[in-house]
Amino acid sequence: MNGILRLVLRYLWFNRIKSIVLIACLTLPLLLPVAVNALVQHYNTVLLARAEATPLIVGAKGNRYDLVLKSLYFDTAYAEQVTMADDVTIKERGYGKAIPLHLFHAVHRFDAEADPATLVENAPLVGTSLAYFKFRGLEVADGSLPLFLGDAVIGARVAARMGVGVGGFLLSDPRSAYDPAKAFQLKMPVVGVLAPSGTPDDDAVFIDVKTAWVIDGVGHGHANMQTIADSTVIDSSRTTKTNVVATAKLVEYQEITDENRSSFHFHGEPGSYPLTSIILIPEDSKARTIAAGWYALNETRDLLDPTVVITELMGLVFQVKTFFDANFILVIVTTGLLVALVLFLSYRLRRPEMETLYKIGCGRMTVFWLQSVELILLLAISAGMAAAGAALSIQWAPEIFGLLA
Repeated sequence: MNGILRLVLRYLWFNRIKSIVLIACLTLPLLLPVAVNALVQHYNTVLLARAEATPLIVGAKGNRYDLVLKSLYFDTAYAEQVTMADDVTIKERGYGKAIPLHLFHAVHRFDAEADPATLVENAPLVGTSLAYFKFRGLEVADGSLPLFLGDAVIGARVAARMGVGVGGFLLSDPRSAYDPAKAFQLKMPVVGVLAPSGTPDDDAVFIDVKTAWVIDGVGHGHANMQTIADSTVIDSSRTTKTNVVATAKLVEYQEITDENRSSFHFHGEPGSYPLTSIILIPEDSKARTIAAGWYALNETRDLLDPTVVITELMGLVFQVKTFFDANFILVIVTTGLLVALVLFLSYRLRRPEMETLYKIGCGRMTVFWLQSVELILLLAISAGMAAAGAALSIQWAPEIFGLLA
């Protein structure tokens, strides 16, 4: 058998152009179905793992797929909102622990010398509480968690991509480039870098939910009105002895520091402050059942089990995949017939060569094994290249196509 393998390798090398063409013809039809199947299975595993680690999600009624993906991956166009009143309701009714998620903003690296239009390396900004880090098992590799208003902690991949670490600064993206009232941007110091977790948390920046409300405009800070010397900042027509009213000239701070932090305050009812969703960790199965019943009757709020939603979503993906699998089978069968035709014609051309082998004493089984080993070797090389391509697609797809990591 070693002699047969050596003869086959020499033959393939001598006819390397034909060998390369045959390998390419076999690899390409195999690569797409193998890569698609590998990607679907990989994302099914990854999505379910993230979903199974998240007990329940409370959000506004609407597109539940977008709501769950936004809450788990921070990266869809979902823009509905709930409020802090929902967080209070969960706690008052004793359903369990509530972790708020504010996911309406993004950030980019702060560079005083760069043109803001060139700073395209942004990342989702997650406003939450310290309970989120414990819930996800996130640890700080450098620095600390966001303990004060304005602090930011950055995920491992974002830190590497943006080149920002502890002591650096991030700037929130403006909510609107055309509305001056929504052009406020907050400069935030990076106080910590999270250790790599292999989850979407590596691609996000985390702040306290109150800092997110400052970016919303719900909270703000400014100079002490009683000590302002500039008379143009005070609206004298509406100012009284007990109430000082400022004009539009009063500048709100765009950076929260130790000196001005105490001046920041919030307006409106706390229950009306916006959130994207709330992670609900029920106390026990009884609390989970009661919460499910209460939210089932709620006309404006949904209580979703991420595992159920992701399973349904992947079920749709697998249905579509079945159609492509049927198409791939037809392509592979057609390719197999074409390769068989090429090999048959090649055998006809090689008939004098085979007759020479018979004349020098090679048995018919030897010739049969020469051709069989050649075909097996070509198939093995093609299958190996297709498998390698599938493995690379799993690694590169998130970066090339922007798929969920």
